[in-house]
Amino acid sequence: MTTGVSRRQFVSQTGAIIASSLLSNLVYAADESKSGMTLGFSTYALPNRTPLEAISLLSETGYDSVELCVFPPRGLPTAKEQFEIADHLDSTGLKLTSLMENLRPLSSEKDYETSTERFKQACEFAKRFTSHTPLVQTVLGGKDWNKDKDLCLERLDAWVKVAADAKVVLAIKPHRGHAMSRPADAIWLIHQLGNSPWLRMCYDYSHFIFRNMPMESTIKESLPYTAHIAVKDAVQVDGKVAFKSPGDAGTVDYVSLLKQFHAGGYRGDVCVEVSSQVWRQPGYDSGETVKKCYAAMSHAFENTKLRPAE
Repeated sequence: MTTGVSRRQFVSQTGAIIASSLLSNLVYAADESKSGMTLGFSTYALPNRTPLEAISLLSETGYDSVELCVFPPRGLPTAKEQFEIADHLDSTGLKLTSLMENLRPLSSEKDYETSTERFKQACEFAKRFTSHTPLVQTVLGGKDWNKDKDLCLERLDAWVKVAADAKVVLAIKPHRGHAMSRPADAIWLIHQLGNSPWLRMCYDYSHFIFRNMPMESTIKESLPYTAHIAVKDAVQVDGKVAFKSPGDAGTVDYVSLLKQFHAGGYRGDVCVEVSSQVWRQPGYDSGETVKKCYAAMSHAFENTKLRPAE
């Protein structure tokens, strides 16, 4: 650590280039005495807060971890901002578990090339955290799995090589409105690409509910491949699914979800993901939402006794 001035002051004095090189030497020391799973919150739902503001809010609320939304229009932090984020994570004790992207291998060739470059940059940021490297999680877009799966496989192959070189996990999330919408689809890709440890799955039951896909069976199917869990509620309105904040609708049994994943050996992050269907509503209060989601999910953790010890 630099003596005489704080790390943040050092950044302002030496500029972004030096900050970028020093960041690679920062080690975020995770508390190895903790067991169980961590409870996090995605800044996807905090569009009007900077990463530093979000980290402060989540730490003060009681969360263990944070997922940073890094796709446009927000984008990756600058080199100087990355150093400041690492510094602030270090001072608060919050763990950066995931970078949320929105990569589109099934779009045009130009969009695919753009997504590839963004993924490479996200990996460069992620691998700077040497003691606990955050994964990169993304949906994959598209509409027709039977039509799109071969192209998805071909293009994802290049990304797995990027992930392996960077030693950063790419976690693909089945989405009910996209081509890859079921755990089986993600698992097919993983196996076709050699079951690489650098290609895993993000599990989000809100994309399976109301589809004749029981939680117990989807968890059993997904467990060997899951590297990240996203949580939110979902309801049916006029035959369509609408997303809600965790605990608002009561349609997802989070106690059962946590117990099943833990029993199966999962020890990663459980991240609150508030849908844009919620945070784009007039009058949305991000601070109140952060607290409300924490109350709901910490209660679920308390009922399982799986929350890491303070």
